[in-house]
Amino acid sequence: MPTAFKNIVDSYLQVFKTKCYDLPSDLSLENLSLEDSYQVQQAIIDARVKAGERVVGYKVGCTSRSIQKQFGLSNPIKGFLTKPYIYENALTLDASNFENLAIEPEFVVTIGRDITKEFLDKFEIDDAIESVASGIELHNYRFCFKPSSQELIILNGIHAGLIIGEERPFTKASDLSLEGVGVFVNGE
Repeated sequence: MPTAFKNIVDSYLQVFKTKCYDLPSDLSLENLSLEDSYQVQQAIIDARVKAGERVVGYKVGCTSRSIQKQFGLSNPIKGFLTKPYIYENALTLDASNFENLAIEPEFVVTIGRDITKEFLDKFEIDDAIESVASGIELHNYRFCFKPSSQELIILNGIHAGLIIGEERPFTKASDLSLEGVGVFVNGE
């Protein structure tokens, strides 16, 4: 990692640990490329793993064209899922443990084999999927600066956790386009 990124990595590690989003105004992200931003993201994740977390999966964010346009992106972004921030089935979480908690319904897909090709057709994707579960992604919906694609990537897609529902086996007869996920708060 270039030494120029060390200050950014250290600053955002503190944001992650303390939930204090007040960073020095001279900490500039605007000249970072997306590739630079992913290098910073990786360095932060590496430090978190070194401190005891474990990468258990990956996330895709900004899949809608409207969100991509909002952040000046032409593709979705990627991030990491780490334990201990994965929560299984129904549970109660304290919203005060998050910074401006926001949630998104998700499909959680478990891939059952190694994928070695960069591009797969629908049949190859179906063969690779082992199971599917509903999920609720938790976000610390806060930025240190004016929201940007660079900071969104550095903040790991503002990911704060994932609640995973019951996994169900995926079969070739499954059609995810017919599935939906609903989020209920206090029964509504």
